[in-house]
Amino acid sequence: VATAGQTDHEVIARSPYSANVYRELGILIARLVRQRRVAPAKVIAVDADGVLWGGVIAEEGLQGIQLGTDHPGRSFRLFQQYVKSLKAQGQLLVLVSRNEPEDVWKVLDQHPGMVLRREDFAAARINWLPKSQNVKDLARELNLGLDSFVFIDDDAANRLEMEANAPGVTVIPLPVDAAQYVPVISRLWRFDAPQLTAEDQSRTLMIQQEQERKRLHETAGDFQSYLQSLLLRVTMRPANDVDLPRVAQLTQKTNQFNLSLKRRSTSELGALGNRFSIMVIEASDRFGDYGLVGVCILERPTRASESFQLDTLLMSCRVLGRGVEEATLHGLANFVKADGGDKLVAPLVVGPRNQPIVDFLNRNGFRSSDESTYALDVTAGLSLPKHIEWREPSAVTATVARHAGNAAA
Repeated sequence: VATAGQTDHEVIARSPYSANVYRELGILIARLVRQRRVAPAKVIAVDADGVLWGGVIAEEGLQGIQLGTDHPGRSFRLFQQYVKSLKAQGQLLVLVSRNEPEDVWKVLDQHPGMVLRREDFAAARINWLPKSQNVKDLARELNLGLDSFVFIDDDAANRLEMEANAPGVTVIPLPVDAAQYVPVISRLWRFDAPQLTAEDQSRTLMIQQEQERKRLHETAGDFQSYLQSLLLRVTMRPANDVDLPRVAQLTQKTNQFNLSLKRRSTSELGALGNRFSIMVIEASDRFGDYGLVGVCILERPTRASESFQLDTLLMSCRVLGRGVEEATLHGLANFVKADGGDKLVAPLVVGPRNQPIVDFLNRNGFRSSDESTYALDVTAGLSLPKHIEWREPSAVTATVARHAGNAAA
């Protein structure tokens, strides 16, 4: 602070601060702009030996590795603490190590100096395969692109192999000195996120629950039996102020099941007028809570001759293909009919990745007058999938009644 002011700059250019202050301020502004325009990383793939602890577990054993509250193990413990803080902000942790699995798990389960434990990792690949192959396999398992991954490894050869064979993965040039791990990682822009949501904080648990669902799917026989055994519950309700950060997040990152591709901030959502109704979709099943997974924004007609416009319809890919989207359409039809409407117009913006919602419209009764405008007769009757327990709180009815009152006024 003492060096922030610079007298010669003040005299020459009426600039009260030093060049370093403006440099840091510029970096801060650039990071704030970037985090609103570029999706953050979602997965941190970490090595074990030389990253989570000092030394090689297979050679030095549980008591011989460097890990603890004092030097030289303190650097690795501080690194683990920082990585765990990133997990709390929504990052998924995966372990990618060239080792024998039992050696690595023994450290995670038994070493008193460990901050990260087995349950902190969404998945692991502990084997002797090339690490790029393991990361590609993890990307398929987690249903994420390689560009969602950040790779942290102390071995330069492993980093080069990853860069050569897994393009898209962000590879961190980790310093030799473990004391510099945290300073280097903390400066990464890839971890900047605009706003933390409850879904972000629960992401690892949700991935673990999804793995349980996959195991059920493998033993359930046919797909319909699997859906029945999930015991899916779906709720549609009006959004409240607490929901808006998550709603904004979904508008910004959902590409596949997204009708209009409109990207909105929390403030933009809050500024929508009374003619717009923001509805959110929540889902849960026998394994746990999916969280807030879908958004519908309806624009009410201003004249009796007009129809409801579906301004936004989007859904997280985590629940696609399980009937949640059909249940949502059932709820939308009820909403429109309760307010005296008979038709729902869905203006479509075609993007490079949203073919899934085009297919959804075509197979669920929407008719297109051209490539960009679809319409649905909501009086035709839209059945609810039999395996879904539908929950439509009284708040939805209250919202419809309030809007009807506003229209009459």
